[in-house]
Amino acid sequence: MAHSMSIRGAQIPLGCQLCEGSTNVKWKCTECELLMCQNCTDKIHPKFKMADMHHVVEIKYDGSKDIEIFQKANRAKCKIHILQDYCIFCQTCDELVCISCLTKSHRKHDLQEMDEVFTEDIKSLNSCNAELKNTFLQFYEKQLEKIEKLKVNRMDHLQMVKCKIEKQESKLLSALKSFKQTILDDLVNKSCDKERVESTAKSTIQQNIVDIRDKMDMIQNAVDEKDIENVHKMANNFRKWLSSASEPMSVDLTVCERLTDFFPRPIDGNIIGTLFGYLLDKNEIPISLVNIFTSNTSSINLLKVNKENELWISNPTTKELRRIRMNHSCTVSTLQNFKDRPISDMSLLSAKDLIFTTHKTSCDLYVVTENEIKIVCSFKPLIPLAVHVTKSGLIYISTRDSGSIYDKIDSSIRKIVTLDKDKKQDIIFECIGTSNSFTNITRIRDDPDCLYVIDALKPKLEGRIISLGKDKTLKWIYDGDVTTNKCSFVPSDLEVTNTGKIVVCDLYNHALHILGKDGNILHHILLFKLGIYLPCCLKIIQNDKMYIGCVQEKTTVTKNSNFYLVSLSEI
Repeated sequence: MAHSMSIRGAQIPLGCQLCEGSTNVKWKCTECELLMCQNCTDKIHPKFKMADMHHVVEIKYDGSKDIEIFQKANRAKCKIHILQDYCIFCQTCDELVCISCLTKSHRKHDLQEMDEVFTEDIKSLNSCNAELKNTFLQFYEKQLEKIEKLKVNRMDHLQMVKCKIEKQESKLLSALKSFKQTILDDLVNKSCDKERVESTAKSTIQQNIVDIRDKMDMIQNAVDEKDIENVHKMANNFRKWLSSASEPMSVDLTVCERLTDFFPRPIDGNIIGTLFGYLLDKNEIPISLVNIFTSNTSSINLLKVNKENELWISNPTTKELRRIRMNHSCTVSTLQNFKDRPISDMSLLSAKDLIFTTHKTSCDLYVVTENEIKIVCSFKPLIPLAVHVTKSGLIYISTRDSGSIYDKIDSSIRKIVTLDKDKKQDIIFECIGTSNSFTNITRIRDDPDCLYVIDALKPKLEGRIISLGKDKTLKWIYDGDVTTNKCSFVPSDLEVTNTGKIVVCDLYNHALHILGKDGNILHHILLFKLGIYLPCCLKIIQNDKMYIGCVQEKTTVTKNSNFYLVSLSEI
């Protein structure tokens, strides 16, 4: 098959390279690499062996050093009339034909010279070749270059990160050694203090022993001398001394008896990760700790922020409900404190007022104002659980019957109802009997299209996230199945962002799950890497900031719980 060629800047030979006489060079054989005149092309070159398979191309030369070489198509035999060469191109049939084909089948068809078709096809192929090169080849070559650059950058970055990790190891080991030495020094100092007490006590006791032995020697000497006058005098003196002497007093060795011990903390991956650091892909959703606040309560299971930037917090252990204000020192001041309020769920009703339900078998919904707590309405005989106030002021409430929460029977009732400003109730979803549509709705949130609820399935609150369409359809269920989870998925709270993403607290895995509107997980954030454990509640206050409240594990030591302000971009 012939290929078009273009040669720029080639030096033109002076004459034909076959006859070496003619200077009228018009042709070149690409196989022989010979420039030829017309006569040699017609008469000499065809005598070469297999000359009919050679590519002879026409040369156009305008007198400059640049030449353009155009191809002449090889002769080809007709596939039908094998003794005949193709002689012309039939445009109607889009095929090459010989003279026999032409006379038999193509007389009235549109015909074109073979060289013209060949030249046009060569130009078309050249154009295709250029497009393949410019559009595809260059693109993939750039992609390869990009991959190579990424590889180089990755290897450089790998070395840099390894160096950072090794430096961190060195710093941590140095800090550990320094801290160990501090403890050892403190231990030695404490031992020296005890030693000084022991030495002082020993000196005192030894002096007392010397004094007593001196007295005993005096008595023995008097007895041995048998001087009646001296014996009588000595007896009187020692009787008087013994009668007035105080009882022997023991030296206070309590300090010495209290031995100093070392109590090592358990070392696990969480502790090491918090101290040492962690890996984070640059395309992971970045999270950073903004502030740590020390609350005046041991656990926080619910947290709401009003328009005054004050927080309502609930403690399930002490059954307290508090309204607090953050101080510049990252501590808090209590503005209101209500006792004996085991809050089940709560939501802001207005700028400051709060509505809530309780863990008690109360059928009432309550509201907290600045001065008092009062009943909003009753759902008797059902018990209200989750409560949520929408931006428009509509109240969503989940309710259940007073029977078993998790072991449902035919008479079990579960509902999600709305309460408008006139306290009119409307059933939105209803689950009767043993249906597994939902079991124990503990939280409700909404967006324009649907509700998102936490459905607790077991007594330890293992559960799932359910999306319920406002057209009363089930959209999806998310069960928190993440490969990195070490514990059961216990969704303790959730929030919906302005962009429609759902942020879920995963209590015992110390994590956040960020879901899309379709229920697929977008990000899984391990909070323990920031030193945040047992996240129980959250509240988004800006597009990229939110509060996280935590509960404490049951221990013999009770301390004030922290809550955290974190920055979480791309939510």
